Amino acid sequence: MQIVLANHSSYPRVGTQSGEADVHAAIHEQEAAGLDVVTDGQLSGMDPMLELAERLDGIQLGPLVRPFNHQRCVHQLIVNGPIRRSAAVLAPAYRRASRVARVPVKAVLTGPHTLAHLAKIVTPAYADTTALATAFSTILAEEIRDLTVAGATLIQIDEPLILRHPADIRLVRQLLEPLKEAAGETTQIAVSTFFGDAEPLYAQLNSLPADIIGLDVSHPSALVDAVERTGASKLLALGLVGGASAGRDDPDDAVRTLERLLRRYVHDTIYLQPSCGLHELDRAHARSKLESLPRIRARFTGGVAEGMEP
Repeated sequence: MQIVLANHSSYPRVGTQSGEADVHAAIHEQEAAGLDVVTDGQLSGMDPMLELAERLDGIQLGPLVRPFNHQRCVHQLIVNGPIRRSAAVLAPAYRRASRVARVPVKAVLTGPHTLAHLAKIVTPAYADTTALATAFSTILAEEIRDLTVAGATLIQIDEPLILRHPADIRLVRQLLEPLKEAAGETTQIAVSTFFGDAEPLYAQLNSLPADIIGLDVSHPSALVDAVERTGASKLLALGLVGGASAGRDDPDDAVRTLERLLRRYVHDTIYLQPSCGLHELDRAHARSKLESLPRIRARFTGGVAEGMEP
């Protein structure tokens, strides 16, 4: 089995303003940690989860809100008119990151359902959250087409708020269909959930129009039991390392969890990554989180990770 090590999404800034040097440093630190797949750190906007949305016409960033079953805050989106993009938002940054990186770069976007639920609608342009989510889906599909032209072969769509609104799973499937179609045949789509136990929706997540499903398995949960019991119909990206806090992760615990998760796993590739973005950690703790992934892989396979004693 091929075990691919990846960053989930964001990476900490050096300062309050991000430039090309900061992006280069984020990429090089991910590579130095031993990752097979990196991101550009989502450093181009004020809020990593909203780096696309905050650059669209019709949207302003509002106050910080806490929409998850978690301490992490994000800015509320204030939708004050029809949302539009005047040009490709993420593809130029993706091209620059790809020229710097020595390994593949994963593009990351927050999904249409989560964006809509982070929004306060103050315009008659959208009757409700579903209408706004549909508009976001159209724009995200355009972004994905541009990213594929830019060379992206793996694009992650973050949809954490489906865990707070499980009745919307059919809507999420409809919203993601244009995104998967826009990716074409050569680009894989990963849909990632986090900040909650995905066990109640695990079967439905495996039916989404995606190639890879990302799951937070950084702590014991019913989800781990479900994957151990039923396996997976799609490739999995396992968030074995907790990305939301600076606490130390135990590689031995992670290996035991991985052994359980792969008991009925029939695919030839598995992705290991942090459970969520790392931007709220300091640089040292973020590096530590990433450096634990090669240790987990080495202990699982019986090999020796770089920097580890045999």
